[in-house]
Amino acid sequence: ARFSFFQQIDQVLVPLQTNNTLTGFLIIGSKRSGEAFSNEDLSALNTLANQTMIGIQNSRSYQLSHSRLAEMRTIAEVGKIISSALDFQKVLDTVIESVSDVIDVDRGMLLLYNEKTQELVAQAGFGAQKEDVLKVRLPINDSIFGKIFTEGKPVRQKASRKTEYVLRLQAEEYIAVPMKGKDKMIGLLAFDNKTSQRSLDTINMELLVTLANQTGLAIENARLYEETIKIKNYNENILRHMTSGIITIDAHGIIKTFNQQTTALTGLEEKEALGRPLTDVLGNSSIFTKAFSGPQHNLQGIFKNIQGVDKHLTISTTQLLDHQSN
Repeated sequence: ARFSFFQQIDQVLVPLQTNNTLTGFLIIGSKRSGEAFSNEDLSALNTLANQTMIGIQNSRSYQLSHSRLAEMRTIAEVGKIISSALDFQKVLDTVIESVSDVIDVDRGMLLLYNEKTQELVAQAGFGAQKEDVLKVRLPINDSIFGKIFTEGKPVRQKASRKTEYVLRLQAEEYIAVPMKGKDKMIGLLAFDNKTSQRSLDTINMELLVTLANQTGLAIENARLYEETIKIKNYNENILRHMTSGIITIDAHGIIKTFNQQTTALTGLEEKEALGRPLTDVLGNSSIFTKAFSGPQHNLQGIFKNIQGVDKHLTISTTQLLDHQSN
C-alpha cells in the first residue's frame, strides 16, 4: 500500500511508513511565503520522512538490544545470587527477594507444591508480613493459583474472586508464574503492587518466566542438597554411635571413614586418619592392613595401639560398591 500526502491550507501531513505499513505522520506547518507546497517540496519531505523512519528503527533496535542485554545480565546476576546460597530456606528467601527487586514490584510470594496434601504452601515472601505469607495454603483443585499451577502458564489479571490470597493480602491485581524444576512443576511465584497501586502491565512476562524456571531449578538443587546433607548426617550419626569400630577405604587405600569406636581401639583421632593411606596410619604389617589386602573376610589377631596396649580384635571386611558398581 502507498500512503499519500495530506495537504491542508496551513500544513502538510507526511506519512511515515515501514514495510508499506503506516506508522505515523510528520506534520509540517505552512511555508513562510504562504505558497502551497510544490512537487519538489513534497519529494524532499518524503525523503525526510524516510530518513526519519530509518532513525526511529535504528533507535528501536538499539533499545531492544540494550533491553535484551539488561535482561541477560539480570538473569545471570539472579542466578549467581541464588547459587551462592546452600541453605534451603535461604535459597527461598533469596529467590523471592531477588526476583521481586528485579521486576520492581511491592510484594512477592513463593509457594511450593506439597504432593501429600495437594496444596500450594507459601514458604517465603517479600514486602509482606511473614504471618500473612506463611499461613497461605491453596488447594490445587479448588483455587485460581492451583489452576494456574496445573496448567503451567503465567497469568497477569485483576482479582475477580475473593480467594485466600486476595483476602489475606488485599491484592487487586496480581501476577502468578509457575516454577518448573528439571521435569515437573514444583511451585509458583506471585507478585502484586498493593502498596504503590502501580499497574503490573509493564512487567516483562518473558523475563519473569525465565527467572521462574531458573529459580525452580535452583530450588530443586537446594532441596536435593539438603536431603543429601540429612542422609550424610544420619549415616554419620549411626557410625558415631555404633559399638563396633568402622573403617572404610577407597580403591587407593585412602581412609574415608574412621568412627569413634575405632578411635577408642587405636588411640587415633578421626582427623589424624581421614584422607591418609591405611598403611601410613595403622602400619604396613598391622592386622588392619592384612584384613583389607587379603582375600579373607574374617580375621582375628592382636593390634598394639599408640598407647602400647594390646587389643584382641576380630575384623570382618566387605566390599562396598558405588552407583557405578566400582
